[in-house]
Amino acid sequence: MTERVTSVPLETGLYVLRYVQAPTSSGAPHVFVRPSPGSDDVVSVISPPGERQGLMPAPGACVVVRAERAGGLQVTIRSVAAAGGTEAELRLETLSGEVQSGGVAQSDVGRVAPAQPAPSLPVPRLDVLGHVSRRGDVRVVDDQWIAGPASPAPIEGLAIQLVGDAAGLSLEYQVQIGGPGGAWSPWMASGYAGTKGQARPLLGVRLRLVGARASQFQIEAEALFLGATAQRLKGQAIEALSGSGVDPMVGLKLLVIPAAPAVRAPIEAQRSAQQRLTATQPAAPVPAARAGRVRVFRSSGLR
Repeated sequence: MTERVTSVPLETGLYVLRYVQAPTSSGAPHVFVRPSPGSDDVVSVISPPGERQGLMPAPGACVVVRAERAGGLQVTIRSVAAAGGTEAELRLETLSGEVQSGGVAQSDVGRVAPAQPAPSLPVPRLDVLGHVSRRGDVRVVDDQWIAGPASPAPIEGLAIQLVGDAAGLSLEYQVQIGGPGGAWSPWMASGYAGTKGQARPLLGVRLRLVGARASQFQIEAEALFLGATAQRLKGQAIEALSGSGVDPMVGLKLLVIPAAPAVRAPIEAQRSAQQRLTATQPAAPVPAARAGRVRVFRSSGLR
């Protein structure tokens, strides 16, 4: 089985997130919805009575989302068969505030190409230190693996630092430590999180961007856990977890990229092109060649 994780930003309001369709011949993937890391206090997900919290098992399912303040949703698309895909179309509709009549806007957040940094928007780099079992401390920079597919090994701790022009921007992180009594470490903006020499690998990691410039950037990550395919994540706040709850993290790669130019321009162009559609019209079929994408449609009143 494979899975895809993405983040969907939210403004203050009340929404319904609908599972529209999953064009696959091997069974519709399951969709799991929860607040993005760092949004737990301001975003809540409400499932229908009697159903598992945050689970949309098939097209036609929906959840209600309440955002007390701006935050985000973490959406995980998980295949249900070995050969199953992770393609799904979701529609996010507002239930509060003023909504323009008609129109939907597509936000294809599953695979948005990173924008090239503008001269006026310097992108900070990352300095990442990981303590790897039997290897000791390993230091890497942007978009380089600690351990990873070529040389997997349990990672026991991390220290992450922004370097370069990081004024108005901070990166905070916490790790889930395995072994007896293992738990999430406190949120940290610097320093080492984890253990050394105790054979207690990490089972998860959370990262979030905070500060006045946080909305201008995203974290792009790949996380590899023993016995699983690599998870690819992107968002202002991300979370990578062992699917079994016990398998160690054996690879991690991180990068900070500009967010606003890459995400806003396609959304605005699609809004203009689709103003004649009504919110009740079915979404167009997704070509099979686009498998692996998560497509989130927004009602036209959303920004």
